[in-house]
Amino acid sequence: MKARSGRRVAAAWRCLALAVVLSTAGGCVYWRLYRVQRQLANFDEHFDFRHDPGAVVTFHKPTLKVADLEWLLDRPPWRRSAHKANPVWVYRFHKRGDHPDEPAALRIVDVELRTSRGKIRELAFPPQFNPVIDHELFRLAFQGAEDAPVDTREGRTGWTLHRRFQLPNPEVVQELFGAPTSRQETAMHTVWEYQFDLGEHAPEAPEDRRPDAQARFVFSNAVERAERTDVRVGALRAEVWMASTQDGYRLDLRRKPQDADPEE
Repeated sequence: MKARSGRRVAAAWRCLALAVVLSTAGGCVYWRLYRVQRQLANFDEHFDFRHDPGAVVTFHKPTLKVADLEWLLDRPPWRRSAHKANPVWVYRFHKRGDHPDEPAALRIVDVELRTSRGKIRELAFPPQFNPVIDHELFRLAFQGAEDAPVDTREGRTGWTLHRRFQLPNPEVVQELFGAPTSRQETAMHTVWEYQFDLGEHAPEAPEDRRPDAQARFVFSNAVERAERTDVRVGALRAEVWMASTQDGYRLDLRRKPQDADPEE
């Protein structure tokens, strides 16, 4: 009992110290992001989930502003609805590559931000993401987020995922995104990379500019399942990788604006 009580006291002091740091370091955005991170760790208490027809995540107590997400990604939404009180914002992703025979849903992906009183109330995803974006995925992915350390100087956080969490196999990834923009194969791995541009229309010469978003899947040829996934949208990068066969996967999140990342 004493050990458990000591852990609670230590956690409380960590939260207090972090709150002081966040409130003095440019802090409102960081503080709201930190609150959402802790809410995600207790998903059932703070969110509802449904398919209507695509996956929709509803915040019980909206915390994030659209401007927070725009700052986090370093990219503005493409469109804002005309509704003045509770507008809907849209991020539109155009997949790069020559895939004229693919359905439009695999070439153009819209993610909606539905707002209420200036804050994001719902996130809505296209129906083809239903096989992977579900209640169980969110619960397993964010369960360890509550006590994850946050490095505001480096813009980084990360935690170990639940042992039952699994990355998708190639068939599922293809159902989500269709054919990859590029593909590489080695004796042990197959690597698929998807590249996207944000906005109403795809640029005329996308090869002349860095893609706004990328998703890279490294599949093991032995088990035909992704061992590692690296997803970047604007300045925000999420890496999921196998820490060990005993611990399972780990998620690392980092915000790094483009002008500070010339090597990529």
